[in-house]
Amino acid sequence: INSTFCVQTAEGAFALQRVHEEIPDSALEDMEVVTAYLAEHEFLVPRILRSRADTLFVRDHERARWRLYCWVPGTVRNSLEDSAAARSAGIFLGKLHRALATLKYQLKGSIPHFHDTPYIASKLAALKGHILEAVRAMPENVAEGLTATVESITEQALIVLPHLFLTEVVAGAPQLIHGDPKASNLLWNETGEVVGILDCDTFLYHFPAIDVGDALRSWCKRQGADGASAFDLEKYRSATEGYCAGLG
Repeated sequence: INSTFCVQTAEGAFALQRVHEEIPDSALEDMEVVTAYLAEHEFLVPRILRSRADTLFVRDHERARWRLYCWVPGTVRNSLEDSAAARSAGIFLGKLHRALATLKYQLKGSIPHFHDTPYIASKLAALKGHILEAVRAMPENVAEGLTATVESITEQALIVLPHLFLTEVVAGAPQLIHGDPKASNLLWNETGEVVGILDCDTFLYHFPAIDVGDALRSWCKRQGADGASAFDLEKYRSATEGYCAGLG
């Protein structure tokens, strides 16, 4: 969501970003603290460079915020091609969670209700009537048969979801997690290992299982014979085995 540019200079390469307006200033403070900690633990992460005025960003004539990092070495992949890649990604995420569990820092800029499924379900419940009204307002040839389908799907979601909410009894205590460990946020080295992670605006305190679930949703995709997206169980097994190994 941030406009990102690679800037080549005599002093090396840098990443220049126009920070999205939805990201609070305090999230940049969090990022500076947490990425400094991760860098100390030998993770490759984007590190903000402070301005000459010792600020984390500068504003342009339109009041937009810009920040600068040293370029992080490594390559990015939009998907994980095989089980070996899934295992490497899992090992990395396990190590990341193990490191973050020891950082005692009070976050200031977490996105409100990010990965807050009970809150999202409550919003769905509140909107249920409006959703059905919107369907009924569609042209008759579209709305016919669709109203019952939408009502059934909404009802089922609201009945089933509460039984699937994670709790501390199931998932353990919340800790600091990344928040968005999808495939395209991982950094790979030349030997095919995950060594770093990008998009560090989403740190939050939540169950590590939230990160794992979000990761598996992204990592385990494959194209089915019919062209539709399917869930790859081999990648799933390799990723979860790798995660356990990385977590120790």
